[in-house]
Amino acid sequence: MNITDDHTRQAQLIRCIPDITDYRTLLYIGANCNRMQMIPLFLSAGYVIDVVEVFRPNWQGLVKLNEASKIFRNIIHADIREYKTEELYDIVMWWHGPEHADYVSMVKVVRYLESLATKYVVLACPWGEYKQNAVGNNIYEEHLQSLSIEDFTIYGYQVDTIGKKDTTGSNLIAWKKKEVDHERFA
Repeated sequence: MNITDDHTRQAQLIRCIPDITDYRTLLYIGANCNRMQMIPLFLSAGYVIDVVEVFRPNWQGLVKLNEASKIFRNIIHADIREYKTEELYDIVMWWHGPEHADYVSMVKVVRYLESLATKYVVLACPWGEYKQNAVGNNIYEEHLQSLSIEDFTIYGYQVDTIGKKDTTGSNLIAWKKKEVDHERFA
C-alpha cells in the first residue's frame, strides 16, 4: 500500500482519535482545491467547516469551489501566524502545515490554536526530513523545518507516525485532547 494514500492517513487519524467524528465544528488550516485530505471525513460526519488559507490563488480556488458545492461555512484569507478570532471550534486542525513555519512561530501558532479548540487540536506534518521549496509561486509551501515526535510530546501532545522517518510519504500526527478553558468565558 502506498503510505501517501489519503485513506491511510484518514485511517491513522481515526485510529488515533476514535471520537474525531463525534463533534460538529472544525477550523481547518491550509486546505486548497488540490489538498483537502480530511475534508470528506468531516463532511460525512456533518461538520460545519471553516478554512484558513494564506495563498491568495488557493483561497480564490476554494471560494470558487464553495460557490457550487457549499462545503465550507467560511473561507478565510489569512496567515495563521497572524490570524485572530474569538470563535471556538470543537476541532482545530493544522494538517500538513507546521513544517511551513519556523519552530518559534509554530509553537506560538499551536498555543493560539489550543485556545480556539474545545475538544482537540490536531497537527500533521511529514515525519522528519522532507525538503520542499516553493511550489508554483506559492512561497508558503516551502518547508522551513523538519519535525520529530519529540517536537510535539514536549508540549503534551500524543503522537503517532506512519511510514519511515525521513522518507517521502511519511506522516506524523500529533493531537491534544482539550478541556474547555472556563476562564476564557469569564
